[in-house]
Amino acid sequence: MLKRSHLRRARGAIAAHHVTVIAMLLIIAPTCRLSAQELAFDPNHMPDGWSIEREIVAPEADLPKFETKFGAKLTKVRNQSMNVRGMHLLVNSITTQSEVDAVRVAQILLGGRDPVFVARKGSTVVEFANMGVLAAQACRNAMGLSQEAATVWQVSFRVACVETLDYMEASRVFNLCLAADRDPQDARAQATIDSLIVDWTFGNSIALRAPGPGFDVEYSIEPAPTEMIEHDGVIRYRFADLPAVHGMPSVFVTATIRVGDRYSPVDGQPGEDAAAPRWQLEDKSAADLARHLASGGKSDRERLGAVLTYVRQRIADGGSVTGSRYGVAQTFLQGYGHCWDKSDALVAMCRAAGLRARETAGWVGTVNSGHVWAEVYLSGEGWLPVDATCSWLGVSADYIPWFATDDGEMPVVYLDLPKVKRM
Repeated sequence: MLKRSHLRRARGAIAAHHVTVIAMLLIIAPTCRLSAQELAFDPNHMPDGWSIEREIVAPEADLPKFETKFGAKLTKVRNQSMNVRGMHLLVNSITTQSEVDAVRVAQILLGGRDPVFVARKGSTVVEFANMGVLAAQACRNAMGLSQEAATVWQVSFRVACVETLDYMEASRVFNLCLAADRDPQDARAQATIDSLIVDWTFGNSIALRAPGPGFDVEYSIEPAPTEMIEHDGVIRYRFADLPAVHGMPSVFVTATIRVGDRYSPVDGQPGEDAAAPRWQLEDKSAADLARHLASGGKSDRERLGAVLTYVRQRIADGGSVTGSRYGVAQTFLQGYGHCWDKSDALVAMCRAAGLRARETAGWVGTVNSGHVWAEVYLSGEGWLPVDATCSWLGVSADYIPWFATDDGEMPVVYLDLPKVKRM
């Protein structure tokens, strides 16, 4: 096996170097300023798109009933109802007289739930209520309470070496592969696979994500590649001979991936966008709208926020085809789609608005599902991952990227169910 860590040595010897997609994914807001001496949001210094709708501080006369509930001495109980780009979230903070009391309160609030929902800093405990894991992680990050600097994932999957395909049939082919593996004696699944891939073209290479700031990876690939070429954040591996699985040439990939809380896809100033017919807005009015939406922003971040808000409002979640890729024009026409459809729409609108954008695919560990999201370059900040199924800007370390595209083509066909484990 030839590992990614051997790339530099290998360059001297060789040439230069879907499963069901149902995730609502986390995107991280900038860290905000907190109230002095307290662990709570300051209404005068909120991230862009965040606001406090209501704040209630419990009267001192009510503290004893909370103390009885928690078995701890308290000095303040605060409730903040948040509006985060249209999402209504609840953040509770409890300040105790000592850190020992705070530990006790945190344990009671946690009650066997995912640790992401409760944070403690000194003698103050914060509970992220009436929200999912991803939204809670976003609130933690905004308050500077990230759980850890990096998350390590071990992933493995078998993938076909495809050059061109019918994207709308890729998920169906994947599920048929699973069915054929479950019952090898039933020839119907393989016969259907053969009929669906008859017009596809196959090759002898795959393209995987190269390491970047906040994102480190080591690949092991079987069979061993004969050539590796790294360019613009992607490594293309070529092979001399490949085994056929379900009638398709394939490779087996194992990777150890370290993802930071705010991974940045590619370092440095980007060049020009690659030509991408899939991301062209054929309707001139749509391109004009993209530029109009961005014109009111004072920064790339604000321009991106305006475009993202429009895409989320314009395209609903839905569609009978799992893992669909309808195309940008059809997605806007019908007004619904899944993650890949929304990501395509966001990238197309961003490019029309003058923001450089590209796309990546991989997994979201917290929901154990495949996913596609965008990456947008912001002047003065660098590349920012953006999930068009969410209202946030940025993503968490639960997003595990291993494919990427700058031209809209990302022919990914899994031949087995990817195995993803948090280390």
